[in-house]
Amino acid sequence: MLRPVILRQYSGAFTRLNIAALLPQILKLAVNYRMLRIVWFNELFTSRARELAWKLR
Repeated sequence: MLRPVILRQYSGAFTRLNIAALLPQILKLAVNYRMLRIVWFNELFTSRARELAWKLR
């Protein structure tokens, strides 16, 4: 009777640890995604500006 309770508590702690361990990676991914999006938009914008400058030249 005791064993499942201990197991459940342990698994709960384990999942908490897992989440704590995964959070930084998830945050890193989110930051990387945001950075990539910003870079991509910048590239898009600069290429558009370059095309415009080429046309207006």
